[in-house]
Amino acid sequence: MRSFLVAWRDFSSYLHGFYGYMIIAALLLIQGVLYQAIALGNGARYSAEVLNLFFVTATWATGFAGWLLSMRSVAEERQTRTEMVLQTSPISPVEIIFGKYLAVMGMVGLFVLCTIHMPSMILIHGKVSIGQVVVGYIGLLCYGSASAGIGIFASSLVRTQVASVVLSGGMIALLALVFWLASLTAPPFSTVFEHVALFNKHMPPFHEGLLSFEHCVYFVSVTWLFLTLATQVLHWRRTQ
Repeated sequence: MRSFLVAWRDFSSYLHGFYGYMIIAALLLIQGVLYQAIALGNGARYSAEVLNLFFVTATWATGFAGWLLSMRSVAEERQTRTEMVLQTSPISPVEIIFGKYLAVMGMVGLFVLCTIHMPSMILIHGKVSIGQVVVGYIGLLCYGSASAGIGIFASSLVRTQVASVVLSGGMIALLALVFWLASLTAPPFSTVFEHVALFNKHMPPFHEGLLSFEHCVYFVSVTWLFLTLATQVLHWRRTQ
């Protein structure tokens, strides 16, 4: 219950300020331009292919949303010197981190909701299944969740939002690009790199409308791992 209080506090701060709206508006603009250029601007395509390309562009935009919206989660508390209030409150580190995660995911969900008009036009004017759209959006939330978890962990390590966004950006980039190492190594290392990579192996099935338990578990595991690490950081600070 106390996690929801933290979540509502942080979510309200997003809604009552310009920060969250500016990020969502900027990412919607960029994603719309990319969608127009990549999916609609290169000649005639089948509806399923256009939808697939929409989810490719939306995945990166959603990842950026989770990354940028989470950078203030804990670092801002230290900047504004309100961290001590949380640290001395009866709310546990687990409840604090989970509440902040819920707040970020609330904003990520708002961003994702704002993109619904794009696949809706494909549904109306083309021939795609609503199941592919639903599975694609599940994939977007999974990717956004992993990015948010990484961002919150990075935010718990540093004192400023700038340092948080740089650190979390490096982590996300590393997990996204590690797939390239698979082509440079032999099994079993190549298999490990393929499964660790954030995008190349785990997102394409969602884009194609294929819901896989394996890929869902991967994103849940990444989110859980980094939120657990963030919780341990807060617990360590509380005991100092």
